[in-house]
Amino acid sequence: MGVPTPPRPHFGTSLPQASADWPAVAEEARRLEELGYDSLWASDHMATPSQYSVPGEGAGAVGGQAPLLEAWTLLAGVAGVTRRVELGTNCANIMFRNPAVEARQIATLDHISGGRVVPGLGSGYATSEFIAYGSPPWRQWQRVRALSEALDIVAPLLAGEVVTYEGRYFQVRGAVCAPPPLRCPPPLLVGGASETTLRASARHATIWNNPPLYEPALERNLERLRGHCSEIGRDPDEIEVSQRARISIAETHEAARAGLDEMARSVGRQAAANVESDGIWGTPERVCERIERHLAMGCGHFVIDFYGGDRGESQELFARRVIPELR
Repeated sequence: MGVPTPPRPHFGTSLPQASADWPAVAEEARRLEELGYDSLWASDHMATPSQYSVPGEGAGAVGGQAPLLEAWTLLAGVAGVTRRVELGTNCANIMFRNPAVEARQIATLDHISGGRVVPGLGSGYATSEFIAYGSPPWRQWQRVRALSEALDIVAPLLAGEVVTYEGRYFQVRGAVCAPPPLRCPPPLLVGGASETTLRASARHATIWNNPPLYEPALERNLERLRGHCSEIGRDPDEIEVSQRARISIAETHEAARAGLDEMARSVGRQAAANVESDGIWGTPERVCERIERHLAMGCGHFVIDFYGGDRGESQELFARRVIPELR
């Protein structure tokens, strides 16, 4: 099977959720739309990663009072201050909401936004966050199986079907989305690379999102996804391939390298090392070259978190020097 020809590159970026200043968030959303980004994304956490556990307070503690805006509510607000960009979750955590309720939220946001929602679903990873907010402390293998069940519920609901489902983790009887989403169904993004998640992606995903592990892992995961598509007789080219990308971009290599140090402090040394060895960082020219390598593999969709220096300057540099070069 050949590598699919990627569509016109799609560049999305994350919204600044760690804020209590809604006017500033709204202004950034408007600015990002004007800069030419295709989509804006919210992650689905109830606490920032540094708050997932606090020494001396137990495994279930979520400490501190740092502000963090909730994903679906934030996107509804952003829908009102933008006109073109798509609005997505990367990824909505199936641990926090019943899938049928989540489908209703997705459909409502699609109406509020005029048909711009791209729901992304994932299994989450922070057990202490689940405990703090009343979700069951399932293990990772349980969460990915629950994600598969959630997709079995959400996908047909968003397609306008009445759903009755009796699973191990979720049960619904006669659930329906009324009104259905304007895009019926909207494109559904699934994030993750476990075997169960890839199998569920083959069944339901419009977009599959690779975790921030880049080229070697992307190639392996794509082969696995295509294998699962083959098993059920689905053309893998029907699934758009997306990369969650942590990017440090600057005018000089040295400044971009300093951004990796910030990344290490924020998401951990190993995650930053993955970006340094195989990821997307550097000058605009080097960033273009790295993205072109992803495009050649069939990955045409990017959800970007910027690190290093001034966030706004990084967003503008990428918009001025990278997006036009690749379109």
